Amino acid sequence: MKTFVCGIMIMVMMVCGISTTVKAAAINESEQISREEYKKMEEECVNHIKILLVEKGCKDAGVSLTYVTNDDVLREYTVVIHHKNIDRMAQDERLILIDRMREEAEKILLSKTKVKIF
Repeated sequence: MKTFVCGIMIMVMMVCGISTTVKAAAINESEQISREEYKKMEEECVNHIKILLVEKGCKDAGVSLTYVTNDDVLREYTVVIHHKNIDRMAQDERLILIDRMREEAEKILLSKTKVKIF
């Protein structure tokens, strides 16, 4: 009788172990897809911001995009832009550009985004 009970317990543990492994593999696969999608959106965002900057006379501007992942797995982005012509813009024009870039970035990234200019 003990052998029978032990056999059943071992089978239950094996089924649970297999189930857990399959679930973990599915989670890792979905995370990988999310990373790839994020990467595409991030590249699209940087390219779009560079186009906006070229339109404003800031060709070859340095654009970097960083993010922080919160506990709930949402990303908060910061876009940092470097170009000497931005310093020469009027304050109103610079603020309009920052707002436009932030709005475009948030549309593409589907996330809150800060834009900083140096």
